[in-house]
Amino acid sequence: MKRGIAIERDRYFYGSVLSLAVPLALQSALMYSVTTLNSIMLGALGEVPMSASAIADQPFLIVSGILRGLTLGGAVLIAQYWGKGDTDAIKRVLAIAVRSSVLLALITAVAVILLPTQIMGIFSTDKEVINAGINYLRIVALTYVMFAVSNAYMLSVRATENAKTPLIINLVTYSVNIFLNYGFIFGKFGLPKMGITGVAIGTLIARIIELSCVLVHMFFINPHVRMKISDFMHKDKVLFKDFLSYAAPSMLSEMIFTIGMAAYSVIFGRLGTTTIAANTIAEVLHRIGSTFLSGLSGASSVIIGKTIGSGDIQRAKLQKKTFNVLGMGLGIFTMILVLSIKNLVLGFYNIAPATHAMADQMIIINGLCMIAFAYESLYVTGLQVGSGDTTNILIYTTVIMWGIIMPLAFAGAFWFKFSPIVVFIILKCDYVIKGFYGYFRTRGSKWIKQVTRDKEALQEH
Repeated sequence: MKRGIAIERDRYFYGSVLSLAVPLALQSALMYSVTTLNSIMLGALGEVPMSASAIADQPFLIVSGILRGLTLGGAVLIAQYWGKGDTDAIKRVLAIAVRSSVLLALITAVAVILLPTQIMGIFSTDKEVINAGINYLRIVALTYVMFAVSNAYMLSVRATENAKTPLIINLVTYSVNIFLNYGFIFGKFGLPKMGITGVAIGTLIARIIELSCVLVHMFFINPHVRMKISDFMHKDKVLFKDFLSYAAPSMLSEMIFTIGMAAYSVIFGRLGTTTIAANTIAEVLHRIGSTFLSGLSGASSVIIGKTIGSGDIQRAKLQKKTFNVLGMGLGIFTMILVLSIKNLVLGFYNIAPATHAMADQMIIINGLCMIAFAYESLYVTGLQVGSGDTTNILIYTTVIMWGIIMPLAFAGAFWFKFSPIVVFIILKCDYVIKGFYGYFRTRGSKWIKQVTRDKEALQEH
């Protein structure tokens, strides 16, 4: 008699996956809905405002990616200490994550505010696009530090299996963000008509509300890890060393990835405004599909981290196999979803026929790549993060992106003069290669790291 696939049979496991994945997916959907609706609303004003917003968002995408990597490294420790039941260590790691994030965000914000034109010029040569995005960029830079605190805290809360609180906070703040953006763009609800600058102001107000909610929960509501201001003043050499061991590779990995994404924008920016607009629209559909995948990868990171922290390595391996199956199913679902709604989404945009045709082709390519993206997401931001395999992630994501994909894309775009669609396909191969490597990397035991210390070892500080 044939044996079935070796996967989890415990209902509690699937309940845990759903309780984490669904709120995380909804949270991601809320985040992307702001970007999507901004793109659609600005697209109604023309291609220049839409392209200017996309270009001006690149510095934030870079810094937010770096901050995400930094705090994901801390979340590795928090998830495994959660499995051990050591909440004191969790508080100490959280304080380190917040301090480090604020410092990095502050440096970036100052650079962006002082040099907006130069920074916009990195991503586009179109002076009209650059001029349209300067005020937007300066205003949005004021949100970087607020985002740093909120991001560090909410990722840490998520690592303790609480995905509902970040969802509720995001539901409030993103709803306000969408309402204000619509009002400021078109002059509705008694608000002044400000176009692209109004989007920046709406985002700033929403970030202030988000930070206020985070601070209230952090200091007064959190039932497991109640922080005090004095916790952030406390130096911790032991845990800071551990934090750097896992956060530094994770941060560098995300930094390399987000800079790579920015480099993609540089490539498209030099292929013309039509290509920028088409890629912006195609990414909207990609983000819709990726919301589901981010929920699963986030859940896998927390669950695997907790299981390893508890010391049950064999069960962690079984859970990994189960997530592989779930990843395949979700990848197929998102592929069908993206291809099914592409015409509906394209209908919202006021764009030239050439832009429409290029965006349609890019969306089809994105849809066909969703299975590969499912596995890339599952390993790079999920299983391997939760297991503490962050150094390996850094190595292989760097080699694949900058050693293979980026040289091919630049050569194709500027040397061989390939069409934008061919260049787009080359860039999407990044997901395929990473997905294959991640699958084979996690077949043994080398990817599983025990990153926690016993309480006695932490008492030396």
